[in-house]
Amino acid sequence: MKKEKVDYAEQFDFINFPNKVCIQLSDPSSGIAIVELLRIFIDEEGLSFTQAWMLVSRTFNYTMTSFTSAALKSLNLSNEAKL
Repeated sequence: MKKEKVDYAEQFDFINFPNKVCIQLSDPSSGIAIVELLRIFIDEEGLSFTQAWMLVSRTFNYTMTSFTSAALKSLNLSNEAKL
């Protein structure tokens, strides 16, 4: 983020941050990155919680890469079976 702010200081706009940065998470423990980016936006960049959350929620994506047997049992697959 610091490099972007230096390179594009006059045109840096946080509203466009999610259009330029996409962070893909695939493990629940990496979710701490969400809280850290939220903290950076609020504490270091001075954004409100609402503004920061809007940006963070548009920046991160999550993919579940593994299923436990308990999770598979809780899925209702009847609709998918009809397809």
